[in-house]
Amino acid sequence: GGVRGKSRNVAEWGSRQQPAVGPRERTSKRQFVLYSRRRAADGVGQRQAMSKEQPRNPLHGVTLEMMIRLLVTHYGWEELGRAIPIRCFQVDPSMGSSLKFLRRTPWARDRVEQLYLRTRFLPGSPPRSDLDA
Repeated sequence: GGVRGKSRNVAEWGSRQQPAVGPRERTSKRQFVLYSRRRAADGVGQRQAMSKEQPRNPLHGVTLEMMIRLLVTHYGWEELGRAIPIRCFQVDPSMGSSLKFLRRTPWARDRVEQLYLRTRFLPGSPPRSDLDA
């Protein structure tokens, strides 16, 4: 190496190509990112199918939009606003405003998820017309 504080010339650095290094060796952030991308491209260390990871999670595969649509179909906006008293369900409710608020507000999303889990949806129940009202 060179003297501390002095810049190294190109000959001291050697070739420009970085050696393949593992995550436990001392590496720069850039080297580790490149290493991680190579592993991902090779399929090494990828997650297993999600159904195997969360076999007992009742919310697995259910999006927030799906939950709201089913709840609105089942209860309607007015009843949903009474069950979960938040403004996005009570004042000029819409799918867009509800999704935006619930994605940014964890406590409100938790309440929606709990109501979704408590609700017994009947198969073949007629959809309500005020879904996008």
